[in-house]
Amino acid sequence: MVEAVGGARSEVAGVEISQPSADGRDGWFRELAERTGDIFFVVRIAPDLAVEFVSDAISTWGGLGVAEFLTDPALIRRLIHPADRDKLTALISGEPDQDAEFELRWRHRDGRPVWTQASVRRRIRQDASVALEGTLHDITAVRIAEQELSRSEERLRLVLDNVGDAVLHFDGNGILRWASPSLQTVFGWNPEEVVGTRFWLSTAEDRRAVVAAVEEALRVGRHELRHRSQSVRGDGRVVWVDTTVRLLWADDGSLASVVCSARDVTSQVETEQELAASQEHFRLVAEESSDFTLRTVGDFIVDWISPSVTRILGWRPEEVVGHSGFDFFHPSDVSQAAEVAARGAAGETVSGRARLLCADGSYRWLSQISTPILGADGALVARISGFQDIDAEVKAQLALAHSEQRFRLAMESAPTGMAVLDLDRRFLEVNPALCRMLGRTEAELLSMRVTDVLHPEDDALDQQLRAAVRSSRAASARDEHRVFAADGREMWVEHSVGLLRDEDGTPLSYVSQYVDVTTARQAQQGLQFLASHDVLTSVANRHELLARIEGVLARPAPVGTRLALLFIDFDEFKAINDTFGHAAGDAVLVEVSRRVCGHVRADDLVARIGGDEFTVALPAVRAVADAQAVAAKIQQALIEPVAVEEQAIPVTVSIGIALAEPGDKADQVLQRADRALYRAKRTGRNRTVSYDPAVDR
Repeated sequence: MVEAVGGARSEVAGVEISQPSADGRDGWFRELAERTGDIFFVVRIAPDLAVEFVSDAISTWGGLGVAEFLTDPALIRRLIHPADRDKLTALISGEPDQDAEFELRWRHRDGRPVWTQASVRRRIRQDASVALEGTLHDITAVRIAEQELSRSEERLRLVLDNVGDAVLHFDGNGILRWASPSLQTVFGWNPEEVVGTRFWLSTAEDRRAVVAAVEEALRVGRHELRHRSQSVRGDGRVVWVDTTVRLLWADDGSLASVVCSARDVTSQVETEQELAASQEHFRLVAEESSDFTLRTVGDFIVDWISPSVTRILGWRPEEVVGHSGFDFFHPSDVSQAAEVAARGAAGETVSGRARLLCADGSYRWLSQISTPILGADGALVARISGFQDIDAEVKAQLALAHSEQRFRLAMESAPTGMAVLDLDRRFLEVNPALCRMLGRTEAELLSMRVTDVLHPEDDALDQQLRAAVRSSRAASARDEHRVFAADGREMWVEHSVGLLRDEDGTPLSYVSQYVDVTTARQAQQGLQFLASHDVLTSVANRHELLARIEGVLARPAPVGTRLALLFIDFDEFKAINDTFGHAAGDAVLVEVSRRVCGHVRADDLVARIGGDEFTVALPAVRAVADAQAVAAKIQQALIEPVAVEEQAIPVTVSIGIALAEPGDKADQVLQRADRALYRAKRTGRNRTVSYDPAVDR
């Protein structure tokens, strides 16, 4: 740092420079140090850490004035992050003339963190005192950009993990560069086996058709095309595949890459085509950055440049001095550089950013602050320009913008409903598919919580799903529950929920996927009903009756109660079919079952176990008289003839009653009731008989 006065010599970050002489001829060097964005400092080590010099730039990004550092020896230790203090301790106790570069975190006056890149030398001076000399370079913007990029990458990855389609990314030459893990699940191909090849899901004939379609799209400038074809799975099975191809163009108009999403539609050929999320694999690692400073005279000719230009651009100072500064700007940025030069000639300090040529032929983004040096007559003498390497920051911002664009494409193109919600279950982002599913606009959903569309009885299940992903590192949790559309219609959805966390693992938001499974669930419920109920009368069938009785018998009965079974059979039902026809007979069966159901309790079970045979299971009666009372009600309900097509058909039934005994099985109780029924038939019909072991053998 600047330590001497007069014409003495010192060093700035290890580079020897001339200090200002008495007549001020080298004053521009001090002005150079003060005008750069970095912090220059000199700190005496013993007897305490006393700041002898710090440049004015400290107040710009630290929030503390130079005087505060010069008067408070303990200030440095208080501001350095605790985890980085050992770096300072190691340097203090190190060897003389030791150089060190490391990352150092500070706390701004307002409490926010500041990341810096420190370049420091430990030096023993002529008066035997030991000092630390160096610079601090602010890299906070780079770190923040890296963190934001990481969050966006994680959110995009979470979306792709929740989408069931296979997603493939080809380069402009047709080489597969990346495939989603679902390629294995959906089509039987391991992504590792096909990445790096000219892999395509279609058969040879369809592949030619797709290639021709891509060539036509290139010719007319289309960005997207869709194709349905047959594909051979990894196990040899042929399936139908809907493929959506999106062409991504480079800035120069050439084909940069192709993103494909493919779905197995063998069992649902009529399903809406899906455009799955596109994703490019990339990783941006920000490099340590620093500054360099140059002085130009005349027509922007470089007459001095700091040695740090080598570390940043690869040029040696002697390769730059004597050349026009315009020679090192990107052709697209030369006009901007000329404007900066013109404004500087008018006495204006100008800032901006541009791409500068590196020694290897590449370009790097740098920010620039250019300050004019004016003579006593106001004429321009020289320009001092400080350049800061912001290549990592700019590329991170561009990558973040591209990542956000891909996330939007994944959300908007997914055929299933998707949403991002905060931790209080408020909708933050919704896709068009979810709006269509719920019959609501995007604005409506963004003003609502999940509870506004969720069935109240399923709120606990929704909270359990979200608690499951919060309490573990599982990628997602899944279950089915009910939601309401805007018109009040109830729908069943398969809900998959994932959790987005920050780099520290702190939960940030949920990502939910909703698939309408109402039709499938209704079909499943219908099959379950048919498996346990009689098709004609809708009462339980024989299988369901026996299963329910077994369940009752397996549980301890309430004290003083037993299960009773009524076996009901029509008297002369064949005559009804013969006289009135089978359709009339079916109508009689339906009406009799309705009347029987109307004279039993809610926990009793009515079943049809044969053509004209019904049973009534009474789970808890205290005596046979209770069952006989129910049978009497049924007999009374059948006194009125059954009306079928303006004909009154008289109906009578015989009923057998049996009570369950300890240790009975369901078929044993049914057999005893059947024997009692047989006696009722034999002794005259249209009557009720209770099982008597002495008679009904």
